[in-house]
This record gives sequence, structure tokens and C-alpha cells, in this order.
Amino acid sequence: KEQIKMVFTRFDLNGNGTIEVDELATVFQVLAPRQWSQKAIKRLFDGMDLDEDGKICFSEFIEWIFDSGTNSFKGALEIAETTDGAKTLEWSVADCSEPIVLPNLRSELAVIEGCNMEEEIKEIQPDDLQKLETLMVVPDPIRRTLEAVYMLLLPSSGLPSINALTPPEWAGIQEMLKDSSMLQRVLNYTARKEEMVTRPLWGSYAARRFFSIEKVDADLKELDEPARPLSYERVLSSCESLFGTADGKKHAVVLLYKWVLSLLMPDLKELADRFGQ
Repeated sequence: KEQIKMVFTRFDLNGNGTIEVDELATVFQVLAPRQWSQKAIKRLFDGMDLDEDGKICFSEFIEWIFDSGTNSFKGALEIAETTDGAKTLEWSVADCSEPIVLPNLRSELAVIEGCNMEEEIKEIQPDDLQKLETLMVVPDPIRRTLEAVYMLLLPSSGLPSINALTPPEWAGIQEMLKDSSMLQRVLNYTARKEEMVTRPLWGSYAARRFFSIEKVDADLKELDEPARPLSYERVLSSCESLFGTADGKKHAVVLLYKWVLSLLMPDLKELADRFGQ
């Protein structure tokens, strides 16, 4: 019971002793991204709110878990119980309180100004990537940075065209991290740059997917709100929070984010012009 109470308090974001529907929505969109629409969360909430008073008390929470909780709900509870899950949730709740805005793409590109990217990415530590293989959930900027890496490596995997692209779930990202060739392909920076030149639609698509609020693909169109665009500040902050480092600038995910910026530089400049930045 004490363990369940601890999880309950993590769902009770404002600490008032009950769970409201917006709190449930925030938690589930962090712990199970892309799997829960607002309508699905409302149906779940209504099933838990046995006395129909618009909030879930601890006894209702317990009854739902033991009597009729769905597998995906119980899975989210298990994630919330882990230290990494708790850190992800804490960071993400603060992040979700901020409005969704376009990043200043000129400022993002300034992050890599003067960088020797071929030398920078040699500092990627495999141990950082191996740690990610074991985590059930990570903050949105970390997941989306690795999604971008996944997409930008697909041409070197022999994918015939952008039409064959299927955005990966977290399990697919973890399979990429386990692939012994992944880091070698990242380090072959010149070849990746050439692929972006010969496949211009690829870079344009990736830039719009990760650095704008356009719903450019089917999975994004199903979201109630646009996905939060990537930014250096969000990536760095989430790494420092999850991994407990005071300075995360050399973490593998932060270095990979800079690698993504470098490969997409022409497309991001074009987007910046379009946004009037």
C-alpha cells in the first residue's frame, strides 16, 4: 500500500490529495508518449472516478489498480515507480508547464558555430548510450533527439525513399542503440553529409518534424497539441536532470543533438527564413 501511495503522490502533481484529469493527462503523455489521446485519457479517468465527483481519491486509485486497471495503465505505474521514471516525470511536468513555441533557429545554429563536428562526435561515450538501452522512459527531448538520429541514419541503412519511413517507438530507438554499427555510422560524418545533399527531401522533412510545430506525419497529426520542437536548452536540461550531471554538455545525447543540427543546417536556415527569424 505504501508503494502505491508513493506512486499516487507522483500522479497528484499539485499535491492536493486527489488526481484531476489534467494531471492524469500530463503523467500519461510523459510515461507513454503518443499512446494516449485526450479522449482516451478522459475515458480512463471516468472509469477510475467511481463517485463521479471529477477527481480521483486514493481509495479509487487503489480499487482501479486491483480491480480493472488496463495493462498499459499498470505498465505506466511500474515506470513511475522507478527512479528514472520519477526523474523523467519531474522534469517533464516542469517542461509541460511552458508554452509550446518555435525555437529561434538562428540561436540553435549558433550552438555549433565554429565547431569541428568530426572531432566533437569522437567524444561520444558509448557508456552513455548503453545506459539509455536500459531505460523504460526518458524525457521528450532525449527521445526526440534519438528519433532524429535514427531518421538521419536510415539512408545508410539502405532505406529506398522517404516514403518508406516509419517513425520509431522508444523500443525501436533502443534497438538502434544496441546496433554495433550505429556509432560508426554517426562518426562517418562526411558520408552522412553527402547523403543529406543527395536526398534533399530527407533533410527538409527532418527539420520540419523536429524543429517546427507542423504535424508533418500521421503520428503527429493524432496528437492533441503539436510536438514540442527540439532546442539545445531542453536537450541539455533534460540530460542533466535525468543523469544527475552538473554539466551535461559532453553527454552523448547533447553531442548527437549538435550532430543533428550540423546535418540539417541548410534546412534549418531555410526554415528560419520562412519563420522570419
